[in-house]
Parts: sequence; C-alpha cells; structure tokens
Amino acid sequence: MREKINGVVYNTKTSSLIHVRDNGNSVDENNLYRETSLHKTKGGAYFFHVFGHGVYEGITPVTQEDVDKWVSARAAPAGEPGGFQGDLPAAAE
Repeated sequence: MREKINGVVYNTKTSSLIHVRDNGNSVDENNLYRETSLHKTKGGAYFFHVFGHGVYEGITPVTQEDVDKWVSARAAPAGEPGGFQGDLPAAAE
C-alpha cells in the first residue's frame, strides 16, 4: 500500500518492515482477522500499516515516541514468543 500524507510518502513495498502483530484470529473467522505492522521509510519516518482481512487497510504515521511506547508494550522476555526479542528496533535509533 502506498499513501502520501503531509508530503511524506509511506509505502509498505519500499519501507523496512520492523514487526508484524496480529490479533490471533484466523482469516476465516467472519472477517475478524487484523494485523498491524510497523514500518520505517527510507527517509526514517515510522508508520503503522493496519490490514483487516481485505476489508480495511490504512496507514498511520507515528512519532519516534509512539514507536518506543509500542515496542516497549510488546517486548517479550527472552525465550517467550509473541513479542520483540533481542535488539529493539526503536531503541537502537
């Protein structure tokens, strides 16, 4: 998906994918599947791409502070699945 917001181009095909998180529903559960992915443009801007079983798709630009909060809330202790492990992308910036 590609969208221009406030003069900045956000493109899921050319940006770096940092992390994908879904809600755990299968794509066959009455269109309840939803995933949120965190991306970073080549210019360094962060954005969320939200996709909901083909019914909804959108891009939301976010600040570094938003990214830090989102990553911290999803960090998993070493050895536990489901969250960031190792080097956290936002913390490394």
